[in-house]
Amino acid sequence: MNRLEPIARHWRGSLLQQGWRLWLAELR
Repeated sequence: MNRLEPIARHWRGSLLQQGWRLWLAELR
């Protein structure tokens, strides 16, 4: 499970960035 931890962090981070960009785009 320790091996997947960094991957999960990176995946969650990229997902949050995409969501943030979409949210900002909708505000405009």
